[in-house]
Amino acid sequence: MRERRISSWVCAAMICLAVLLAPTQKADAQHSAGVQGGYNLVTNDWFVGAHARYAVVRLGTWSQFVIYPNFDLYVFDDISRYSFDFDFLFPFNVPYLRPYAGFGMGITYTDLNPGEETRGDLNLIGGVNVDTGTVVQPFMEVEASVFGTDVVAVSLGVTFVFGDLPPWSSPEYVPEIRPMDDEDDLSGMFTDPEVATGPTRTTTPVAGDRDSDGIRDTDDECPDEPETFNGIRDQDGCPDI
Repeated sequence: MRERRISSWVCAAMICLAVLLAPTQKADAQHSAGVQGGYNLVTNDWFVGAHARYAVVRLGTWSQFVIYPNFDLYVFDDISRYSFDFDFLFPFNVPYLRPYAGFGMGITYTDLNPGEETRGDLNLIGGVNVDTGTVVQPFMEVEASVFGTDVVAVSLGVTFVFGDLPPWSSPEYVPEIRPMDDEDDLSGMFTDPEVATGPTRTTTPVAGDRDSDGIRDTDDECPDEPETFNGIRDQDGCPDI
């Protein structure tokens, strides 16, 4: 009875958290659903299952997280057992791979024949998706239970993306850089005062300054060429470009 009560509180807490966070979902987030199979290293049991991943984008501490409900059925066990987990995943934005880590809670039901048992679980999860650039993406995942059912499971699966693909899945358009209309002559691009991008500067006439750039000839490396201030700002007395 106590285990059932804990399980009920677990489900209620996870559902409330999902309801509070889901309204911030972004239209171009990446959602997916798929199947998986794996092996529990503690109980030496095989299992198969299904999952869904609902991406949520926020402007707070985490830029994105994934709501991850999943169901597993232990098919080669002597007793009937299945589990339902409700997890939160936090992906790392790495090109061509989608590593993630997360946590969650769940319920494991076991038919002891006779009798039954329902237990609440607290899970830690880590895994990686392989971004193929298509809607089909394989993944590998490790899950460990830190409270409740004894679970240290390794699983392999495939997820089918039905949201927008990551930006590295398709090349972005890069506009062609074309020369100016002076037949490829770019010599005046940085020295022409009309296209100067640097801050303007007024010079104060000083004695002994042949090129009138405000730098005395004794300190001017180019005493016959006035300093310009439309490129790299310096005090060598020479044109910037």
